[in-house]
Amino acid sequence: LIFIESSLYECDERNEVAAESAAQPAAPPSDGDTPELGGATFQALVSFLRNRGLLDAAVERLLNEGLEYWAIERRLLASWQGVRLGDAQHAISLKSFDYRILNRVLYKLRGEPSDEAMVAFMREAEILVEIEDDLKDYNKDIVRNSFNIYRCYVHVFREDAPREIAAFISKVEGRYLQRRSQVLSAELLAFHIQRNEEQCSAGPAMAPVTGKWEIPAPVLHEEQYRCLANALQQGTTCIICPAKQSWHRQILLKHSPLREAVHIFWPAAAGGDSKQQACKFKKASATEDTFPAKARAKVA
Repeated sequence: LIFIESSLYECDERNEVAAESAAQPAAPPSDGDTPELGGATFQALVSFLRNRGLLDAAVERLLNEGLEYWAIERRLLASWQGVRLGDAQHAISLKSFDYRILNRVLYKLRGEPSDEAMVAFMREAEILVEIEDDLKDYNKDIVRNSFNIYRCYVHVFREDAPREIAAFISKVEGRYLQRRSQVLSAELLAFHIQRNEEQCSAGPAMAPVTGKWEIPAPVLHEEQYRCLANALQQGTTCIICPAKQSWHRQILLKHSPLREAVHIFWPAAAGGDSKQQACKFKKASATEDTFPAKARAKVA
């Protein structure tokens, strides 16, 4: 199981290297070992499974789902122009293919037939977890230019993305609850919910007490956001905005990962004190007398 997961993880990492390259999003690494080309790592995994009698029709189908997911990821990140919501929703439904392969293999290692109803239930739970991960990593994924279903929703729906992703989540939760009621005994349900509560799992359907959905503010100008985030990663501690209502300041104040890491300045109004105004928007833990005397400034 460890070899299977590590092989799939390596293939996924290689695909992300190709997908995240803005200039050549589908270009393979120099050794040509990319999954879509039947690279060495992927083919070694296929041979490993076949030689041990583990490559049945279900596992082969899941491997193909992995290839399909990687292809969608590369296509979406190559260009967001004309992004189709159906592609994004399909991609998130495929994303946990590695866990599903491990589950199928584990059934075979135990000499048991797969419980298809349980597999279908777990698939819906995995989709909810993947959505939660994408919401938590949304701002990071913009900076890395990684696939993220919420990014797709923002590109399609703009300011309405939070409402639309919430509607999509509600549909998945409905399927999850329906399938859960069909497969889990009272004992298994109690254990499942207990584990979900311990992890504050994806939303109240999975964790009724601790689970909640936190949908970030949509980033409508990704390139500008990425520029500011990269400046902060390079050590910038102050941002000087050209005007109080500039897009630089609007992005910084709207998105907490940036707002909490930087001091913001803009030209004062006539008769005003720019330093005094800036104090209203610097991170909460700072006070005026803690401003770094020689803080580096990034003039946007």
